Amino acid sequence: MQLYCTIQLNICIMNKIGFQNFRKFKDFPSLEYGGITFLVGRNNAGKSTFVKAILLLDNYFKTQVFPRFTFSNNILEEVNVVTFGRAKNLSTDSKTIEFSSQIENYGINIILTGEDDKSFANVVMLGIYSIQEGIAFIFDFLSNEIDIRKITSASDIVVDKTSLENLDAQIQDIENQINSLNSKKTSIEYIELVTQLDTLNQKKDDLNEATITTKTKETFNLNTDFSSNLSLLEIVEGACKFFTYKYDTEFKAIQQGENATNEFEDLRAFKEFEPIIVEAIFSHFYTLTQDFTIAYLGSSSIKQPALLSVRDKNNALAQAIHEIVQLGIIKGEEEYSFITKWMKEFEVGSDFEILFHAGEAYEVLINSDNQIINLSDKGMGSIQAMLLIFRVASVIRKIKNADKDSTATIGKRNFDSSKYRLADKTTVIIEEPELNLHPALQSKITDFLFYTNQKYKIDFLIETHSEYMIRRSQVIVADQDLAISELSSNPFKAYYFHDESLPYALNYNADGTFDKNFGKGFFDEASGSTLELIKLKRQKSS
Repeated sequence: MQLYCTIQLNICIMNKIGFQNFRKFKDFPSLEYGGITFLVGRNNAGKSTFVKAILLLDNYFKTQVFPRFTFSNNILEEVNVVTFGRAKNLSTDSKTIEFSSQIENYGINIILTGEDDKSFANVVMLGIYSIQEGIAFIFDFLSNEIDIRKITSASDIVVDKTSLENLDAQIQDIENQINSLNSKKTSIEYIELVTQLDTLNQKKDDLNEATITTKTKETFNLNTDFSSNLSLLEIVEGACKFFTYKYDTEFKAIQQGENATNEFEDLRAFKEFEPIIVEAIFSHFYTLTQDFTIAYLGSSSIKQPALLSVRDKNNALAQAIHEIVQLGIIKGEEEYSFITKWMKEFEVGSDFEILFHAGEAYEVLINSDNQIINLSDKGMGSIQAMLLIFRVASVIRKIKNADKDSTATIGKRNFDSSKYRLADKTTVIIEEPELNLHPALQSKITDFLFYTNQKYKIDFLIETHSEYMIRRSQVIVADQDLAISELSSNPFKAYYFHDESLPYALNYNADGTFDKNFGKGFFDEASGSTLELIKLKRQKSS
C-alpha cells in the first residue's frame, strides 16, 4: 500500500519528475516542466541531473526490458551516467533509487536497486496510474506479481493519523525558522524555507483529502502472479483474462448456492468496468512510451568541415542534416519554410541547399545576399543556429508523421485515445543553445522557442546560462499579457538551481518581473561589474 500511495501523491500536475537518492539529491521534489522551461543557475547545481532523470526514464521505456533499468547507451553516456554507483546518491545509506513522474495523463513510479559497478539496475517495482480512468497497474518484479486497481479519484488512498501529525510537526518547524529569520524576504535562505513550506502544505492538503475519501463499489483491487518472460502488455492481458475467469467461475458457484468470497465484489466491479477497457488503457500508455517523446540536443563542440560525413556519429550537424534528408523535407513544404524563415531571423541567409556526394557526405550551401556560400564558411554562430533549426524542423515533421486518427470504439465505450497522445507534446531538451551566438541572437532564441511552442505545441526544456534569453522571455510575457490573459496561458517556466540546496521556481508577474530573485552571480553579475567600474572611476578621479 505504501508504494501505491507514492504513485498517487506524485501525479497532481501534468509533465513533471521527481526522484530520491539520485546523483547529488537525496530527495528532489517533483518539478513541473512543459511549455518552455528554463533551468538556470550555477555549475554543478543539479540542472543536468534533472535532465538526466528525464532521459533515463525515456530510455527505460524505449528499451522495453522492464525488470532492468539501464544507465548506458549513446545518449546516456553523452550526459555522463554509466553505472548504478554513479547514479546513486553517495551520502545516503539507502540502496535504492526512486523516480516519480507524470507524462500527460499517466503517473509513473519506479523503484530500483543494483550493484555500484554495473551499468544497469534491477527494477523492484513499476507503477503506472491512468488519471483519466483511475486505473493503477503495479508490477512487483521481485515476486512477479501484478496489482490492478480502480480508485475513485487521485486522492483515494488510506492515510494514517501519524502521517498527518508528522507533517504538522515539520510545517511548524519551518514556520518557526521563518519567523526567527533575520534575512530579507528576497534572500536565498528565506526563499528556500518558503518553498519547503509550500511543498509540505501541499502534501498535507493531499493527505487531508485522502482521509475523507471512502471506497465505493466502483473500486477494485486485484492481484495475481505472472511469468518473468512476458512483456508488460502480455502480463496485463493475462491478468485481465484470469480475473474474468475467476469472476465467471465464482458467479456460477454463487448461483448454485455457495457463499461469495471476500474477493467477489472486486471481481464484480472489475467485470462491470469492462476488462477490455483496462487492457486498452494500458495498451495506450505502452504505445505512447514507444512514440518519440524526447529529442535531446546536447552541448557539443561544432566542427567546420565543408563536407559532413554520414558516418560521423559524433558530428551533431552531420546527423541533423542526415535526418532532414531521410525525412524527405524539400522545398515547398512547411518544414522547409520553417527552416528558411528562421535562417533569416538568425542572419544566416535566405535559403539553403543540401548536396549529397558519392553516397558518403553532405554539403550545405547557403544563399546569403545572392551569394552561394558553404555553411562551414559562415562561422560558428551560423552553424550553431542551423543545427538548432534543423533539429527542431525534424521534430515538427516527425510529429506530423505520427498524427493519426485516435478514436476507437472499445467494448461499450467510445475510447478517445487523443487524450493520451504524446506526439503533440514532444519535449525537446537543449543544452546551452546560446553557444557561439552574440547577445541579440541569444535573445532571438527565445523568440524561436516561443513561436515553435505556440504554433506546433512542442515543449522545450532549456539548460542555459544566458541572461539575454531569460530577459527576452520576461519581455514577451509582459508584451503579450501572458500572465494575466484569459485567452492564453504563459508557456514560460523558470527554475533556479544553486549550490547545496533544492531548486525553486521563479514565477512571472504580469509586468514580466519575477516573484523571487535569482541567486548571486546571475542577473546581478553585469550590474555588479558596472557598479565596480563606477567606484573605480571615482577613486581614480579623486
